[in-house]
Amino acid sequence: MNCRSCSRILNHSIEMLNKLLLYINTLHHLTFRQVFFQAWYPIRDSVISHARYYRRYRRDHPSITLKKLSLKPPLRKKTTFTSPATFTFLNQSKHFEVSIDWNYSGYGKLWTYHLSYFDYLNQENLAAEEGVELIQRFIREMPDLADAREPYPVSLRLINWLKFLYRHNIDDPDINAFMMAELHTLNRRLEYHLMANHLLENAYAMTIGGYCLRHAPLYQKGLRLLMEQQEEQILIDGAHYEKSPMYHQMLLDRLLDVINFTGSDADPKLKEIAERMLSWLQEMTFTDGSAPYFNDATPGEAPSTNDLLRYAKLLGISPKGVGLTKSGYRAFRSVNYEMVIDAGSIGPSYQPGHSHNDAGSFVLYAHGKPLIVDTAVSTYQANERRYYERSVRAHNTTHAEGVEPSELWGSFRIGRRESVRISNESIKEISILRDSPLYSSCRILRTVFCDEKTVTLTDEIRGKCNDKPFLAHFHFSPGINVDIHDDTIETEEATIQFEHHSNVQLQECQIAAGFNKLEKSVKIVAFFQDRLKTRFQIKTR
Repeated sequence: MNCRSCSRILNHSIEMLNKLLLYINTLHHLTFRQVFFQAWYPIRDSVISHARYYRRYRRDHPSITLKKLSLKPPLRKKTTFTSPATFTFLNQSKHFEVSIDWNYSGYGKLWTYHLSYFDYLNQENLAAEEGVELIQRFIREMPDLADAREPYPVSLRLINWLKFLYRHNIDDPDINAFMMAELHTLNRRLEYHLMANHLLENAYAMTIGGYCLRHAPLYQKGLRLLMEQQEEQILIDGAHYEKSPMYHQMLLDRLLDVINFTGSDADPKLKEIAERMLSWLQEMTFTDGSAPYFNDATPGEAPSTNDLLRYAKLLGISPKGVGLTKSGYRAFRSVNYEMVIDAGSIGPSYQPGHSHNDAGSFVLYAHGKPLIVDTAVSTYQANERRYYERSVRAHNTTHAEGVEPSELWGSFRIGRRESVRISNESIKEISILRDSPLYSSCRILRTVFCDEKTVTLTDEIRGKCNDKPFLAHFHFSPGINVDIHDDTIETEEATIQFEHHSNVQLQECQIAAGFNKLEKSVKIVAFFQDRLKTRFQIKTR
């Protein structure tokens, strides 16, 4: 065997070992319940046909009627369906010529999911007759469907159908029997293998579906699961523990739906949780009504904070005012600017799929307008853009050149993780200490100090990191005119100055304006060795 062959074998062995370690570092965070159901569900599904359960439950419930309810108007959905058969999701449109292909995969699985969520039943301009026809077409083709039968779309579809049916006073035995079949199938496939927002959505659907379809055992089971998961997933300050403002808005909307549907039977604890969730969202929202796009979040996919406040008010729910604590987010405000900063760790540890390498990142508004923004997300596909949007380079934070502080891989996976803690905090200041297992022997300390017109960030490197230079990124909102003069950056709203840097570059970048939609912008990258001071001086109006 020659040296070249030995080298290839050695390199292959090292590659395999690194991949094994990556899997180990990812999987050891999972709970026993997740591991068990990851193994059990594929085995069970290989021998049990869920299609026969649909036939069985529809046969056994031929004349079920919906519970009589008096609902407050739920939030309407944006227009995504245009007659006769054009659907637009994730900024991608598809017209079906002859029949709707509910399995259409040309735009990826998330688009197919949206097709089967049936949000469009609750858009403003959809007639009752047209909505019923869409439901009936779906029912007729159900045995041939794939992604639509997964628990997550089943959960959202159940709630959307019930909202539509109650709004139009439709009580159709065939549709009701199908929904009962969906409910029983969901009960058999609760997403314990994924947990997090998926399992919470299952619980919302089980609770609402069981209540409206008069199935007391499934309603009680759904409610127990809901109370258990709300207790686990909603933090003391009201944040959902995946720490995505977008998913928080979606889940709060669904919780308000549960309270709306169950009316006087609603558990008082659910109202208290809704108050906390509303409070957290209000604290995170800027004066223009937008929320920051931390972690997996993007414009146009979730109800706005103002819409949720109005919906909650109809149900007698208002923000509780508990402040930002456990979630790790902090907000600083003056008459000149608003700033929200991420000072928390990746979480939850057993399901970090929607987490990014964004510890220490921030969003800054000046005089009510976005100045420094998060790049948001434009895709969940496993591609280069997805990796970039989760990476530290896509966020307004600091890192060693060429090194991610947490080990990102796949679309939703993380191996070794950076630890983050708040080392000091006051009404005007916060210090965030970050310690990455991928750095050799150094830690990053970011201190943020805020006064009436100035935000000052000081980044300090404690220890040595293989003599690598460090980079700090600052992404500007699209449309901001940026002039760079040596160590000073000028915009219409602020002057930005750097100290102790080795180089400052103005680079082109792209900001997500929604899924599959990018806008051109620019960012500043500051290079430094041991210490960097960045001062945002907000201009007086």
